[in-house]
Amino acid sequence: MAEQAQARMLSAAFPTPPPYYKHFTKQNVTKVRQIRKEAATNSDQVDVGSLPADLRYLIPPEPPADGRYKSFGAQHDLAQPAQSLAQAGIQELFPADAAHLDPTPHLQTLTRAVLLNFLELVGTLSVNPTQGPEKVEHLQTLFYNLHDLINRYRPHQARESLIMTMEDQLDKIKAQVKSVNSAKDRMEQVLSDIRVQATSETANTPAKQEKPLASETAQPTDTIQKAMYDALEFDLDD
Repeated sequence: MAEQAQARMLSAAFPTPPPYYKHFTKQNVTKVRQIRKEAATNSDQVDVGSLPADLRYLIPPEPPADGRYKSFGAQHDLAQPAQSLAQAGIQELFPADAAHLDPTPHLQTLTRAVLLNFLELVGTLSVNPTQGPEKVEHLQTLFYNLHDLINRYRPHQARESLIMTMEDQLDKIKAQVKSVNSAKDRMEQVLSDIRVQATSETANTPAKQEKPLASETAQPTDTIQKAMYDALEFDLDD
């Protein structure tokens, strides 16, 4: 009886939460996090069997070895190829090549059909409820077609997302290259100004001159360093 009640609960359209959801408290999550941290430090794996009963549910199970799993009372097999609408015995309401072209018009048409059939279902239930199941089947067919068309569009969506990510990375790299080139130009300008200043000071210096003081010798060096630091700081601020 308990197994039958559990099966009905899992196969319901809106199943109630499993009873072990009560174990997912902040305190238990903190404990499991600490256990995982200690296990990672010791290069060990978490032994689920040695954990308390209220913590075992917080450790996700291993993926199924045979690729089979049950969800909401239905059995699924990852090794089994996806069925088309025709193989599942469902009528296709869009051309076979719609996914290879622009599916937007077909998605819009199916969406309008869903709204129209829903309004017809409401009107039918208010007049003759016995005809409701037929309208529900029409809605199911429309939703199946919508889901199938969207799933066929997934590769295109993934490709466009990848293109956008690569374009964003390319823009960042171009901005970095532009910043480096700008810093290089500023440094070249600073070095050019230093060379001009050094040439001018050499030309204006008498042939015989006493040895300059240490402070006077350090002044041009300090000026050069300050100019270079200013150029680098300007680049970092950008």
